[in-house]
Amino acid sequence: KISALFLADLYEEKKYYASGDKQDRIIVLSDMLPAESTRGYEQFAGEQVMTINGKEVQSLRQIQEALEEKAGDLAEIELRSGRKIYIPTGAGNPDLRENYGIEKKFRLRP
Repeated sequence: KISALFLADLYEEKKYYASGDKQDRIIVLSDMLPAESTRGYEQFAGEQVMTINGKEVQSLRQIQEALEEKAGDLAEIELRSGRKIYIPTGAGNPDLRENYGIEKKFRLRP
């Protein structure tokens, strides 16, 4: 599991890269909403996301595109530890969104 100190050190070490440099972007799974459908996923909190479906990701927009590109399929998320998570793509989990009052799957600025 990646510690907060490790992430702070990683940020300090890499913050001098030019803006837009792929090494300047770190995507971390921060937390999981507790639900039957997410049981077991809490162990992945704090892990750095390296790839989705074999493609490197450096932005939330790229994650959104990867999770919506093949609706009804499974997305493979590879973490820095080498572990992989497989999640359904497309509509997301409407029950989970309803239980937590989440109106949209994504709320990214254009």
